Amino acid sequence: MCVLEVVAINALIESSAKFEQHSVIRFLYARKIKVAEITRQLKTVYGEGALSRVHTWKWCKRFD
Repeated sequence: MCVLEVVAINALIESSAKFEQHSVIRFLYARKIKVAEITRQLKTVYGEGALSRVHTWKWCKRFD
């Protein structure tokens, strides 16, 4: 596997994780979970790859 293929695969995985987090945010926000708690849970599961509190808040506002 060449370096470009590895980079492309990593980018795809990162993109998929972001879409997955958006779904998690939508679900938790619909259950009336506060943004701070959603962010904490995302950090627990996704670690450094978790969306920031600001991005989580922006997504929650989209789901209003």
